[in-house]
Amino acid sequence: WYQRRVHGLRYHGGFRKALKVFPDVPKAHTYWDDPENVCKELRKAMQSLQTDELIPSAELLTTSGYGRLRSAMEEHGGLERFSEMLHTARMPDDPDPSQEDEYWAELQNLEEQLHGWCEENQMEDVPTRLELLASTEARMWSACVKHSGVKDVHDEEKVRKWIRKLMGAPRPDPKKPKQAWFVAEAEAYGWRRWENLAPELLAFASYYSGTDYMRQGRAVKSLVLPSLEDIAYTLRLDLNYAILKWHGNHRVVNNILRNTPRQSLKQWYQRR
Repeated sequence: WYQRRVHGLRYHGGFRKALKVFPDVPKAHTYWDDPENVCKELRKAMQSLQTDELIPSAELLTTSGYGRLRSAMEEHGGLERFSEMLHTARMPDDPDPSQEDEYWAELQNLEEQLHGWCEENQMEDVPTRLELLASTEARMWSACVKHSGVKDVHDEEKVRKWIRKLMGAPRPDPKKPKQAWFVAEAEAYGWRRWENLAPELLAFASYYSGTDYMRQGRAVKSLVLPSLEDIAYTLRLDLNYAILKWHGNHRVVNNILRNTPRQSLKQWYQRR
Protein backbone atom coordinates (compact mmCIF):
# COMPACT_ATOMS: atom_id res chain seq x y z
CA TRP A 1 0.00 0.00 0.00
CA TYR A 2 2.68 2.49 1.06
CA GLN A 3 4.99 1.70 -1.89
CA ARG A 4 2.15 2.14 -4.40
CA ARG A 5 1.34 5.60 -2.94
CA VAL A 6 4.99 6.65 -3.06
CA HIS A 7 5.28 5.49 -6.68
CA GLY A 8 2.13 7.45 -7.57
CA LEU A 9 3.48 10.62 -5.96
CA ARG A 10 6.76 10.29 -7.82
CA TYR A 11 4.90 9.77 -11.10
CA HIS A 12 3.08 13.06 -10.56
CA GLY A 13 6.21 15.07 -9.80
CA GLY A 14 7.15 14.11 -6.24
CA PHE A 15 6.07 15.14 -2.75
CA ARG A 16 6.93 18.82 -3.16
CA LYS A 17 4.72 19.22 -6.23
CA ALA A 18 1.95 17.10 -4.74
CA LEU A 19 1.79 19.29 -1.63
CA LYS A 20 0.95 22.32 -3.78
CA VAL A 21 -2.42 20.88 -4.78
CA PHE A 22 -3.62 20.74 -1.17
CA PRO A 23 -5.25 23.89 0.26
CA ASP A 24 -3.66 23.53 3.71
CA VAL A 25 -0.05 22.58 3.13
CA PRO A 26 2.22 22.71 6.22
CA LYS A 27 3.21 26.27 7.10
CA ALA A 28 6.70 27.43 7.98
CA HIS A 29 7.19 27.45 11.76
CA THR A 30 7.67 31.24 11.51
CA TYR A 31 4.30 31.67 9.77
CA TRP A 32 2.56 33.12 12.82
CA ASP A 33 5.32 35.72 13.30
CA ASP A 34 3.85 37.82 10.49
CA PRO A 35 0.77 39.88 11.52
CA GLU A 36 -0.50 39.76 7.92
CA ASN A 37 -0.68 35.97 8.11
CA VAL A 38 -2.54 36.25 11.41
CA CYS A 39 -5.03 38.62 9.74
CA LYS A 40 -5.51 36.11 6.93
CA GLU A 41 -6.26 33.30 9.41
CA LEU A 42 -8.53 35.61 11.43
CA ARG A 43 -10.64 36.35 8.36
CA LYS A 44 -11.01 32.60 7.74
CA ALA A 45 -12.05 32.05 11.36
CA MET A 46 -14.59 34.90 11.23
CA GLN A 47 -16.12 33.38 8.12
CA SER A 48 -16.22 29.93 9.68
CA LEU A 49 -17.74 31.24 12.93
CA GLN A 50 -20.14 33.49 10.98
CA THR A 51 -18.97 36.61 12.80
CA ASP A 52 -17.93 38.43 9.60
CA GLU A 53 -18.79 41.83 11.05
CA LEU A 54 -17.18 41.30 14.47
CA ILE A 55 -13.78 40.16 15.75
CA PRO A 56 -14.52 37.00 17.85
CA SER A 57 -13.89 37.20 21.59
CA ALA A 58 -10.95 35.35 23.12
CA GLU A 59 -13.35 32.88 24.74
CA LEU A 60 -15.12 32.11 21.45
CA LEU A 61 -11.80 31.54 19.68
CA THR A 62 -10.66 29.19 22.45
CA THR A 63 -13.84 27.15 22.72
CA SER A 64 -14.11 26.88 18.93
CA GLY A 65 -10.63 25.37 18.58
CA TYR A 66 -8.87 28.53 17.37
CA GLY A 67 -6.50 28.72 20.31
CA ARG A 68 -3.40 29.04 18.11
CA LEU A 69 -4.94 32.01 16.33
CA ARG A 70 -5.89 33.61 19.66
CA SER A 71 -2.32 33.15 20.95
CA ALA A 72 -0.86 34.71 17.79
CA MET A 73 -3.19 37.70 18.13
CA GLU A 74 -2.12 38.15 21.74
CA GLU A 75 1.55 38.01 20.69
CA HIS A 76 0.96 40.81 18.18
CA GLY A 77 -0.88 43.26 20.38
CA GLY A 78 -4.18 41.61 21.20
CA LEU A 79 -7.70 41.73 19.81
CA GLU A 80 -7.79 45.53 19.88
CA ARG A 81 -4.91 45.80 17.41
CA PHE A 82 -6.52 43.40 14.94
CA SER A 83 -9.81 45.23 15.29
CA GLU A 84 -7.97 48.33 14.08
CA MET A 85 -6.11 46.47 11.30
CA LEU A 86 -9.32 44.99 9.88
CA HIS A 87 -11.43 48.08 10.65
CA THR A 88 -13.89 45.77 12.37
CA ALA A 89 -15.57 46.03 15.77
CA ARG A 90 -14.94 43.46 18.49
CA MET A 91 -17.45 41.16 20.14
CA PRO A 92 -18.27 42.09 23.75
CA ASP A 93 -15.68 41.04 26.31
CA ASP A 94 -15.96 37.67 28.00
CA PRO A 95 -18.29 37.36 31.05
CA ASP A 96 -17.19 38.59 34.46
CA PRO A 97 -15.60 35.67 36.41
CA SER A 98 -17.68 36.65 39.45
CA GLN A 99 -20.78 35.48 37.56
CA GLU A 100 -19.24 31.99 37.44
CA ASP A 101 -18.80 32.04 41.23
CA GLU A 102 -22.51 32.78 41.63
CA TYR A 103 -23.38 29.98 39.20
CA TRP A 104 -21.35 27.31 41.04
CA ALA A 105 -22.72 28.48 44.38
CA GLU A 106 -26.08 26.94 43.37
CA LEU A 107 -26.09 23.23 44.25
CA GLN A 108 -28.64 22.45 41.54
CA ASN A 109 -26.34 23.87 38.87
CA LEU A 110 -23.48 21.73 40.13
CA GLU A 111 -25.61 18.58 40.10
CA GLU A 112 -26.80 19.26 36.54
CA GLN A 113 -23.27 19.85 35.32
CA LEU A 114 -21.98 16.67 36.95
CA HIS A 115 -24.72 14.58 35.32
CA GLY A 116 -24.03 16.22 31.97
CA TRP A 117 -20.27 15.67 32.27
CA CYS A 118 -20.67 11.98 33.14
CA GLU A 119 -23.04 11.41 30.24
CA GLU A 120 -20.82 13.27 27.77
CA ASN A 121 -17.70 11.37 28.85
CA GLN A 122 -19.36 7.95 29.06
CA MET A 123 -18.79 7.56 32.80
CA GLU A 124 -20.60 5.02 34.94
CA ASP A 125 -18.91 6.28 38.11
CA VAL A 126 -18.41 9.86 39.35
CA PRO A 127 -15.38 11.74 38.00
CA THR A 128 -12.00 11.98 39.66
CA ARG A 129 -10.26 15.29 40.27
CA LEU A 130 -7.77 14.62 37.46
CA GLU A 131 -10.50 13.75 34.96
CA LEU A 132 -12.20 17.09 35.63
CA LEU A 133 -8.94 19.03 35.44
CA ALA A 134 -8.03 17.39 32.11
CA SER A 135 -11.37 18.51 30.67
CA THR A 136 -10.99 22.15 31.88
CA GLU A 137 -13.50 21.63 34.70
CA ALA A 138 -11.33 22.75 37.60
CA ARG A 139 -14.12 25.08 38.73
CA MET A 140 -16.51 22.15 38.94
CA TRP A 141 -14.12 20.21 41.16
CA SER A 142 -13.55 23.27 43.37
CA ALA A 143 -17.31 23.65 43.73
CA CYS A 144 -17.60 19.99 44.74
CA VAL A 145 -14.93 20.40 47.40
CA LYS A 146 -16.58 23.55 48.73
CA HIS A 147 -20.12 22.14 48.84
CA SER A 148 -18.98 18.80 50.29
CA GLY A 149 -17.53 20.48 53.38
CA VAL A 150 -14.52 18.14 53.29
CA LYS A 151 -11.81 19.94 55.26
CA ASP A 152 -8.86 18.11 53.73
CA VAL A 153 -8.91 19.17 50.06
CA HIS A 154 -6.55 16.29 49.24
CA ASP A 155 -9.03 13.69 50.49
CA GLU A 156 -10.41 12.95 47.04
CA GLU A 157 -12.31 9.81 47.99
CA LYS A 158 -14.43 11.69 50.56
CA VAL A 159 -15.29 14.32 47.97
CA ARG A 160 -16.23 11.63 45.42
CA LYS A 161 -18.36 9.88 48.03
CA TRP A 162 -20.24 13.15 48.55
CA ILE A 163 -20.64 13.53 44.75
CA ARG A 164 -22.18 10.04 44.52
CA LYS A 165 -24.69 11.00 47.21
CA LEU A 166 -25.51 14.30 45.47
CA MET A 167 -26.05 12.60 42.11
CA GLY A 168 -27.90 9.64 43.58
CA ALA A 169 -25.35 7.50 41.77
CA PRO A 170 -25.62 3.74 42.34
CA ARG A 171 -22.58 1.63 43.08
CA PRO A 172 -20.56 1.26 39.84
CA ASP A 173 -21.32 -1.81 37.73
CA PRO A 174 -18.02 -3.78 37.51
CA LYS A 175 -18.90 -4.77 33.92
CA LYS A 176 -19.12 -1.14 32.78
CA PRO A 177 -16.27 1.39 32.39
CA LYS A 178 -15.47 3.27 35.59
CA GLN A 179 -13.22 5.73 33.78
CA ALA A 180 -13.89 8.48 31.27
CA TRP A 181 -13.31 7.51 27.64
CA PHE A 182 -10.14 9.61 27.44
CA VAL A 183 -8.55 7.85 30.41
CA ALA A 184 -9.07 4.51 28.69
CA GLU A 185 -7.51 5.96 25.51
CA ALA A 186 -4.46 7.30 27.34
CA GLU A 187 -3.84 3.94 28.97
CA ALA A 188 -4.52 1.92 25.80
CA TYR A 189 -2.03 3.94 23.75
CA GLY A 190 0.62 3.82 26.46
CA TRP A 191 0.94 7.58 26.97
CA ARG A 192 2.55 6.76 30.34
CA ARG A 193 5.78 6.06 28.40
CA TRP A 194 7.52 9.18 27.10
CA GLU A 195 8.61 7.48 23.87
CA ASN A 196 4.92 6.90 23.08
CA LEU A 197 3.60 10.28 24.18
CA ALA A 198 6.33 12.51 22.69
CA PRO A 199 5.69 11.71 19.00
CA GLU A 200 1.94 12.04 19.53
CA LEU A 201 2.42 15.48 21.10
CA LEU A 202 4.66 16.44 18.18
CA ALA A 203 2.03 15.29 15.67
CA PHE A 204 -0.68 17.16 17.59
CA ALA A 205 1.41 20.36 17.80
CA SER A 206 2.01 20.15 14.04
CA TYR A 207 -1.72 19.80 13.39
CA TYR A 208 -2.56 22.56 15.88
CA SER A 209 -0.17 25.16 14.42
CA GLY A 210 -0.46 23.99 10.81
CA THR A 211 3.27 23.30 10.49
CA ASP A 212 5.32 20.10 10.33
CA TYR A 213 7.81 20.01 13.17
CA MET A 214 9.50 16.80 12.00
CA ARG A 215 10.07 18.07 8.46
CA GLN A 216 11.47 21.31 9.87
CA GLY A 217 13.77 19.74 12.43
CA ARG A 218 15.21 22.81 14.12
CA ALA A 219 11.68 24.16 14.59
CA VAL A 220 11.17 21.69 17.47
CA LYS A 221 13.36 23.94 19.61
CA SER A 222 10.83 26.75 19.17
CA LEU A 223 7.78 24.55 19.73
CA VAL A 224 5.20 25.88 22.18
CA LEU A 225 2.81 23.18 23.34
CA PRO A 226 -0.83 24.33 23.38
CA SER A 227 -2.34 25.06 26.77
CA LEU A 228 -4.52 22.62 28.69
CA GLU A 229 -7.63 24.54 27.57
CA ASP A 230 -6.59 24.63 23.92
CA ILE A 231 -5.84 20.91 23.88
CA ALA A 232 -9.19 20.18 25.53
CA TYR A 233 -11.18 22.23 23.02
CA THR A 234 -9.60 20.28 20.17
CA LEU A 235 -10.97 17.14 21.90
CA ARG A 236 -7.63 15.62 22.90
CA LEU A 237 -8.47 15.11 26.56
CA ASP A 238 -6.37 11.94 26.47
CA LEU A 239 -3.23 14.05 26.00
CA ASN A 240 -4.19 16.39 28.86
CA TYR A 241 -4.84 13.48 31.17
CA ALA A 242 -1.55 11.75 30.28
CA ILE A 243 0.44 14.94 30.87
CA LEU A 244 -1.15 15.60 34.27
CA LYS A 245 -1.18 11.97 35.41
CA TRP A 246 2.30 10.80 34.43
CA HIS A 247 4.45 13.69 33.21
CA GLY A 248 3.99 16.67 35.56
CA ASN A 249 2.31 19.56 33.77
CA HIS A 250 2.20 21.22 30.37
CA ARG A 251 5.13 23.58 30.99
CA VAL A 252 7.39 20.74 32.13
CA VAL A 253 6.38 18.56 29.17
CA ASN A 254 7.01 21.43 26.72
CA ASN A 255 10.58 21.81 28.01
CA ILE A 256 11.24 18.06 27.89
CA LEU A 257 9.88 17.85 24.34
CA ARG A 258 12.08 20.72 23.17
CA ASN A 259 15.17 19.08 24.64
CA THR A 260 14.54 15.50 23.52
CA PRO A 261 17.18 14.59 20.89
CA ARG A 262 15.73 14.98 17.41
CA GLN A 263 17.01 11.57 16.34
CA SER A 264 15.04 9.93 19.14
CA LEU A 265 11.91 11.88 18.18
CA LYS A 266 12.36 10.86 14.56
CA GLN A 267 12.64 7.17 15.45
CA TRP A 268 9.61 7.30 17.76
CA TYR A 269 7.65 9.32 15.19
CA GLN A 270 8.27 6.75 12.47
CA ARG A 271 7.01 3.97 14.75
CA ARG A 272 3.62 5.68 15.25
